Amino acid sequence: MVEKARRVPGVAGAAPAVYGKALLSSPTGAAAVTLKGIVPAEERTVTDVVAKVVEGSASALGAAGDGPPPILLGKALADSLNVGPGDVVTLTSPRGRLSPVGLLPRVSKVRVVGTVKTGLYEFDAGWGYLPSRPPGASSTTRDARRTSRCGSTTCSRSSRGRGTSWPPSATAT
Repeated sequence: MVEKARRVPGVAGAAPAVYGKALLSSPTGAAAVTLKGIVPAEERTVTDVVAKVVEGSASALGAAGDGPPPILLGKALADSLNVGPGDVVTLTSPRGRLSPVGLLPRVSKVRVVGTVKTGLYEFDAGWGYLPSRPPGASSTTRDARRTSRCGSTTCSRSSRGRGTSWPPSATAT
């Protein structure tokens, strides 16, 4: 869909994105966040998020590495949780797994690789940016809304494909 959008005359850029909600917690606090799964190289064509990193680096979003998956946090969000690059925080997603005792939320650890200051408080205080898929993973998602952003037009479709779940998880607790 993104390639098709890029071929439309007048479209300056297009990038895939996956959105979700979660609870992000650190030893000193917790906050509800909106998560956006991005492909950093493609995100540059539609937003300035990757260019607005003030601490750390967005390059870790595209690199495979050991340990928890990487996340960029809004600067005000990171400050409220008292975390910065290198810190590990807990991500609790309401979309979990069904068990004999009911629905259990998915809990995983993510590593803060940088902070972003967009200049828009809503984004700086409540958004986190994750790689939309780990390197080498399939492009399908489960129980996530997948959106292709193309210029001023947004084309979306619900995706319930088989493949990697989102947000990404590494170490369950």
